[in-house]
Amino acid sequence: MISKMEHTAIVVKDMDRSIQFYTNMFGFNVRLRGSSPIREMAFLYLEAQPDMEIELIRDIDPIGEYSESGIVNHLAFTVEDINESRPLL
Repeated sequence: MISKMEHTAIVVKDMDRSIQFYTNMFGFNVRLRGSSPIREMAFLYLEAQPDMEIELIRDIDPIGEYSESGIVNHLAFTVEDINESRPLL
């Protein structure tokens, strides 16, 4: 059983522009931002719901084409028992 939604990941082309969009348009705050040689990431949250995040991901050397509206890379959930959790499909 899912006990809560953790975050949704969105692949972006421009990290600074994306952070500016989510902070200015929707009021998100940056919780954490970092990078590795291959990827840059940022976690954003809302004051009213701090335990749910948007994870922005930018590949330094993009693997493929990105859509103009962004690509949702994954959704993450907290579950009570990972062994009993399985897709509903």
